Amino acid sequence: MILVEDDEGLRVALLRLLRASGFDACGYASAEALLDDARAAPADCLVVDVHLPAISGLELVTRLRRRGLQVPAVAISAHDEAGVREAVRSGGVERFLGKPFPGRALVSAVNELIAAR
Repeated sequence: MILVEDDEGLRVALLRLLRASGFDACGYASAEALLDDARAAPADCLVVDVHLPAISGLELVTRLRRRGLQVPAVAISAHDEAGVREAVRSGGVERFLGKPFPGRALVSAVNELIAAR
């Protein structure tokens, strides 16, 4: 499980939630940090903030899939608007959660995506 979230407090909280839910999760503060990490472990699911600095979460998913990482993704965003939801859908991301969201919603979405693989 890979989480990319630029808000440090939220990243730490989500990593704690995912790990407590049994996932082997690692977190990154930016898309660039993940793309530059040659040691990044293969993942069974991605959780990405849509609005990251420089490279967006949607662009990150596109780049990772071009590199051969064909895993499902959950996009998260504080901008829960029709345009954002449409961009997520058209970008091929399987799930969207608007912030704030209950932790169980994220865990449920990740479990469903992994089970469907």
